[in-house]
Amino acid sequence: MDDKQPYKSIKMKNLKILSFLFISIVMMSCSKDDNKDNPADNAEFNAIIDGGTFSNYSSTLGFYHAEIGISGNSLRIDVTDANNNTINLFINSTGGLDGPVIKEVGNMDTDGFITSANIRDQASMLTYSAISGTITIGTNKENPSDSDYRLITGEFNITANNSTTGEITMIGSFKNLEYAN
Repeated sequence: MDDKQPYKSIKMKNLKILSFLFISIVMMSCSKDDNKDNPADNAEFNAIIDGGTFSNYSSTLGFYHAEIGISGNSLRIDVTDANNNTINLFINSTGGLDGPVIKEVGNMDTDGFITSANIRDQASMLTYSAISGTITIGTNKENPSDSDYRLITGEFNITANNSTTGEITMIGSFKNLEYAN
């Protein structure tokens, strides 16, 4: 029996090596080979807010959700920044969603939807609603990494109001925000 022990040890070593190689090959074949980066992985949102409880406040993307409206002609973008402040942009169907197109705050489309914006200051628990301004869509294109999604890029310049603290201005941009077709 002792003569067979070295043979079993070599056989077990070979089996371990083969198992390791097999697992490595399977893992490598499961990884993406196309090397395409999804532009949505580099989505951006930037805003400067002044007035009210904001003083030259810089908002950057924490996380977001963008969703096409029930009519299929409007878009809602909800952004939360690192301080849990939220900015909601609602873009109606007037002029379409393909860029370039300028959306006027307060414009009502044929479905009764109004282009608008809301800013929620988490610290003061105040909400500011847009009273004037524009949301401009620069581009709206198919995501090259996934044809079931689109990427929207644009900018905004909005004046909003809160009855307690008055008006604020918000200017900024968004880039490669992804939403489902």
